[in-house]
Amino acid sequence: MGSPVQDRITVVITSSPVRSNPSIGVLEAVLESFGIVPGLGQCNVIVSFDGCRLHHELQAKSGRVTRDDLGRYLTFKEKATAYLRSCLGLQQGLQQGLQQGPDSDTAALAQTLQGAVSISDAEDSSPRNDDNNDPASETSTPQTDPDNLLPVPQPQSEGCEVQTRLLRTGARSSCTATIHRYCDSGDRPGPTDTAAESSPRPSPRLTVIHLDDRIGFALSVKFALDHVTTPYVFIVQHDWKFVTPFPLEGILNAMDTHPSLNYIGFTSRKSAQYSMRRGGPSTGLPRGTLDPNPYPIPLCRLYFWYDKPHICRTNYYRTQVFGQGVLKRGDFIEDTFGQMMLGDIKANGTAAHDRYGAFIYDAESPDFYLVHVNGRKFMDRDDLAAMKMRLKSAGIEKRDQRMASSSGDIDRAERGRNDSSSGEERYGMDFDSHLASSHENMSGPETAS
Repeated sequence: MGSPVQDRITVVITSSPVRSNPSIGVLEAVLESFGIVPGLGQCNVIVSFDGCRLHHELQAKSGRVTRDDLGRYLTFKEKATAYLRSCLGLQQGLQQGLQQGPDSDTAALAQTLQGAVSISDAEDSSPRNDDNNDPASETSTPQTDPDNLLPVPQPQSEGCEVQTRLLRTGARSSCTATIHRYCDSGDRPGPTDTAAESSPRPSPRLTVIHLDDRIGFALSVKFALDHVTTPYVFIVQHDWKFVTPFPLEGILNAMDTHPSLNYIGFTSRKSAQYSMRRGGPSTGLPRGTLDPNPYPIPLCRLYFWYDKPHICRTNYYRTQVFGQGVLKRGDFIEDTFGQMMLGDIKANGTAAHDRYGAFIYDAESPDFYLVHVNGRKFMDRDDLAAMKMRLKSAGIEKRDQRMASSSGDIDRAERGRNDSSSGEERYGMDFDSHLASSHENMSGPETAS
């Protein structure tokens, strides 16, 4: 029996703008699913809200939003923080957050957006400083673009420690992180800031990170790890919920006693019975099944690093995943490190897999543990209707732009707008289907396992 679960693992939730904002229904579904996993609800939580850039249309996967979308995202972040505080026993946050509602951000948003960033039809007009050819660097000289600094919700109650940090996201780029730390009355000891302190600081029950510019999933995780003090971390994307219980404490006990276990993932609908479909001569990969299984829990070799919810050693993330220098601003870990890992194992077999120590839990079972949450199903009726109208308007506007561009006749585009037939009839557009596909693209599609 090891230490209590909450002393060994921290939950990191990543979030970014999506079409369903300001609804928090998706986040509610994810957090409620924590209740079926014994011990998970008692763990400290770190939430990283990625930033975004103003653009003439919403491109959620690349972090571009309109002014209206930005307002909805700010409202979502405030409502989400209040809900998280309520779930974690920080009750004061719920009433204050919901009473403030969207109004608390409205004035700040209006002031910030007044002439802050101009929006062109092609790309953001401000300097980008993305520098995607350079990996994140801790020694480079930071530069920020003041035109892209987005408003950050301010805490409305006591008991919140606020810190601002400049994060280097590349050799010539950076962003600003505003960190809100909330402690409860039963604070658990945490690390000390300096050797001179005689007692450790309380470990925050909830840490909320607001990034002022879009840096992507990989670097959002990297900087969230700066606030993790436990030996293990549970990475949870904001739109994956648990549907089948699993023994979190048993998994951590196995990792405690078997240093070869670095990463443990969980099956989704597409990856159920993974061990029966992966590995073998036809795939160029070694067999995934462990025969015999040397571990006290049911595991199968995993040959790809999935971003969807997984448990990992904190130090492995810091030294191996982010120590390779391959992850840059805007990257997903599975698209970069995951592909590198897959190629290495194909070339070098089980010896290469041993270096990664990645496994999937209970992979032979027909049951699965994760389900991707469709935001449309959890939206209020009014929010859903408004989102459909926005998508419909955007579709009609794009149609008119194509017509005007191809013929050079603006009047023709105007006539098309007033035509009696709808956009669905003229272009075969099913907006409900478009909503579903758009949501899947927002946070990255589920990769077939």
